[in-house]
Amino acid sequence: METFSKINQRELKNVQSLMRHIPTEAKKTTRRAVERKAKEMVGIMRSIVPVDQSILKGSIEYRLLAQGLKAAVFAGARKGGAVAKHVEFGTKKRGTDDAQPFFVPTVKLMRKRINDSLRRSLNSAVKKAGGYRGA
Repeated sequence: METFSKINQRELKNVQSLMRHIPTEAKKTTRRAVERKAKEMVGIMRSIVPVDQSILKGSIEYRLLAQGLKAAVFAGARKGGAVAKHVEFGTKKRGTDDAQPFFVPTVKLMRKRINDSLRRSLNSAVKKAGGYRGA
């Protein structure tokens, strides 16, 4: 379940370095984009979790970190933690045939969308701040 946070931590240093050199407007638009994509990711995960796993569905959440420049999406932190692992990867008793992945496929699906959204947000902010000179 740590896949998403490891990806973000690796890229966070690059983003933070860039953010120190961009106007405040860029931080505002980036925060909005990060939260929007985190909500979208949570929505997708909740939509593909098996219907009989309502506790798990309700436990999928996100939290904004690093002053809103990073989001952590998690499942089962408060309740349903063991359920999340068993649904995602299956159980030893039943074999991996009973696995119904919802977390990792969503992360893979959203990776490019998140990067594209952040790029558009930053470009928009730079243009809005008057820093864009064109190619």
